[in-house]
Amino acid sequence: MAVRGPALTFDPRYVDFVISAWHPRSFVALSTEELEHLATAQAEQVFTELAMIGLAEEHAKLAAIRSAITLLKALKFVKQTNSGTGAGRIARLAATQVGRAVLAEEPAAGHIRVGLVGRLIESSPPLATLLYLLEGHGPIARPVAHPLPGTPRKGAAFNRAVLEGLATYGGPSALPTQGSKGPAARQTPLQQLKGMAAQATQRHPASGLPSFEKVLSLAVGLGLVWRDVDQINQALGIECIGPAVITRDGSLKPHVPAWRDIQTRFQDALLRVYQQRVDSSGFVTIEGLRGGIGRELRLSALVVDAFLDLAREAGDRGAWPFTLQFEPDDELLYAADRRPLIWHGAAFDFVEIRRIADAAPARSTSSTPRHTGGSSSP
Repeated sequence: MAVRGPALTFDPRYVDFVISAWHPRSFVALSTEELEHLATAQAEQVFTELAMIGLAEEHAKLAAIRSAITLLKALKFVKQTNSGTGAGRIARLAATQVGRAVLAEEPAAGHIRVGLVGRLIESSPPLATLLYLLEGHGPIARPVAHPLPGTPRKGAAFNRAVLEGLATYGGPSALPTQGSKGPAARQTPLQQLKGMAAQATQRHPASGLPSFEKVLSLAVGLGLVWRDVDQINQALGIECIGPAVITRDGSLKPHVPAWRDIQTRFQDALLRVYQQRVDSSGFVTIEGLRGGIGRELRLSALVVDAFLDLAREAGDRGAWPFTLQFEPDDELLYAADRRPLIWHGAAFDFVEIRRIADAAPARSTSSTPRHTGGSSSP
């Protein structure tokens, strides 16, 4: 009989909420209701803090907390015991000996819990298969809507740019011509994009996995893949997704190197990607920077963001020959799809690199930040 593994219906953030809420109590046995209450409070605190710095408002979901607890039980990190009968029945949760050791591990860069995620990969055939197929067959590549900052995100100009981008991507023959008939001729530009993206996805062997998109989304949230976008035009790009894992002792683990071991390579990659993607204002998007670095060094966005924070600190104390300047994009405030860099309790969407010699007050553009309003980063 095939091994099914744990249900992949959980949100990785809620797994962290449960662990973070339980850890201060040394993972002592608690009633299910009490642990759910503690995790809910932890989630609400995090979501409130994120909303205060410009992310979309969220509230804790009890169903997501219960799914996280179910995962920990499936991994044998937590066991449940029941006492009493009828209305007085009480379910209590306690960490197992193995679970206590894994759950108490200090998270690595990007707040990735390496032991837990490694155990999950071992226990989940769909997740492991996805990663092995990405390793063996290369990244997934497919067209996606990807408007550049400051360009239309909808309307006639956007639709026109999408069609032009699709023609560049798939060739003119890939699109219905004027006067053609049939369902394809009546599709909107975004519908045509969706169809071409599905075709591109199906060319990768990993697409044959059951619930492929769900497993892929989970791999992103767990820090197991990198994601980058090659821009075609101002509205369209090619999304590339590849593995951010290493093989250790015959098992796949998330690739989370120590900063001391990778900082020289990270500095080189940071400068190279910045020079390739910087715009006329001197800034590059966080998304573009994390994607390019992640692709080159096989690091997930979670890890790249953690290392960008360390790079900023290295520049600020003069350990590197340049400094990083972070700026927010006020147009993205509270947007549901905003994925900013979090640094010192604030959210940022753009990065500028300043050489130490050029970071003097004489810089003429320093009074004109990249964002549309508000104050610049510290």
